[in-house]
Amino acid sequence: MFAVAAVGGILGAIAAPYLQARLAPNTPVITMGWVATVAFTALAWINQPILAGALLGCIVFTAAQANAMLSATQIHRTPGHLQGRVIAAAFPIAGVAAPLAYRPPEPSSTLPAKPQHSSRLPLSRA
Repeated sequence: MFAVAAVGGILGAIAAPYLQARLAPNTPVITMGWVATVAFTALAWINQPILAGALLGCIVFTAAQANAMLSATQIHRTPGHLQGRVIAAAFPIAGVAAPLAYRPPEPSSTLPAKPQHSSRLPLSRA
C-alpha cells in the first residue's frame, strides 16, 4: 500500500516543474485540498490495500505539487537576507501545529477482550 503511495509522490515530484510552469500558484494548493478531502473520505469505505495505496498516491501526488508551489512562492516573496530566518521560523511553527491536528480515537466497545494470563511460570530452556 505504501509503495503504491510512494509512486504517486515520485510522479508528483517529476511532474511538479512542468505543472508549476503552467498552473496558477493557488491551483495546486486548492487541488490538493479537494483531492485529500475526497480521498480520505473514500478511505473510510474501502478495504483493499491496493486501492487504498492508489488513493494515498493521489494525495501524495497533489501534495508534491502544492509543496513545490508553496516553497517556490515563499522563496520568491522573501528577501534574500531573510530566507534563513523565515525557514527557521516556518519549521517550528509547522511542528507545533502538527499535534493540533491529532484527534485521539474514540473508545469502542468492539475491542477484543483482554487475554487471560496463566498463573504458570514459563518453562526455561536448559
